[in-house]
Amino acid sequence: MGFLESYHELKAFHYRSKWGEYLSYSKRGLAHYPGVHGGLELFLKHADLKAQHFIDATDTIILGLAAQAQKVSLVSASEALLRGARAATQTTSAHPITCHPSSLWHFQDQADLLCLIPSADKGTLRVETELKASYDKLIKGGRAYWLMHKDLGAKRYESFAATIFDEVKILGKDKGWRLGVGYKHQDKALAIFRKVSFEAAGLKLSAEPGVFACGKLDAGTAFLLENLPLTSFAQKKLLDIGCGYGLLALKATQAGAEVSALDDDVLAVKSTLENAQDLGLKLEAFHSDVDSALPYSPQSFDIVLMNPPFHAGKQVILDIPKAFLAAAQQALKVGGELYLVANRALPYEVEFASWAKIQTLAENNVFKVIQAVKKSP
Repeated sequence: MGFLESYHELKAFHYRSKWGEYLSYSKRGLAHYPGVHGGLELFLKHADLKAQHFIDATDTIILGLAAQAQKVSLVSASEALLRGARAATQTTSAHPITCHPSSLWHFQDQADLLCLIPSADKGTLRVETELKASYDKLIKGGRAYWLMHKDLGAKRYESFAATIFDEVKILGKDKGWRLGVGYKHQDKALAIFRKVSFEAAGLKLSAEPGVFACGKLDAGTAFLLENLPLTSFAQKKLLDIGCGYGLLALKATQAGAEVSALDDDVLAVKSTLENAQDLGLKLEAFHSDVDSALPYSPQSFDIVLMNPPFHAGKQVILDIPKAFLAAAQQALKVGGELYLVANRALPYEVEFASWAKIQTLAENNVFKVIQAVKKSP
């Protein structure tokens, strides 16, 4: 089995606790693989999971499986997480579980119970938007539980939650994790801030809260853009893996390339497509766990661009960039070109030296830009 196949493989595991045993699925590249979130037991110990409709926004299917609810909606922006969740839903007949590729603030339904692990690694605006959306998605009389770590701003965000919810309590603490609950006693409208407008590389853009580099030009992406031979991309078929809000894809489209873009974050895909529409550009963008949703056969592309992520949450996990590079090998035609930017210390070259001719196009104190040309087998 090659690395890309191993990366995509869903692996079953049994999660056992004094509250029950559940069969779930995980995969390479997820922050807690091959296990579960370190604070999950706090939910199972303290949260009342009885409900008519339960919205699970924790990015772990275990609570959805454990819930005593007539209906469960699992809401996640990550296609990698959703793939495992879809597999796990086939293991239970206790109640219907529906997986939704969405964010809380774009999800349409309301419920009497909601559980959330805010995306603290994606910035203050993302967490505050998620907490506002949690209140908004509750019916009157509903309750929302959230889990946050003290080292990631839990107390500060609890204070913010107290300005939104009608009543807030802290139910449990363990190893730095804090479980809180907020109640909705009345119907009040909240202004949920949804997009950030900004300028990057001469383009007027917008992005959803928490999308990579939302509101700014990422330094690595800027360095890659400075060193791309954009004028040579005209009429070439180009793939942007991990597109974020779409800057590289948009610039390549402006240069005349036929562009397809991929991202695991559905909010990044949404931002890319909306930016293209606002700029009058035409490109494709797919919600995809690396190349899982790419609708093209191997060796279809002349050019691949990437700024590979090497974090899942706060953890450094090199499985993701390795999968990016393996996907590039499959996607490129012989003679096709890969352009990537990386931190200078990351040894990505060893991952594709066997199938490509490599040269470093540029370096600075932090980053390097590498060109790799695919060789014949």
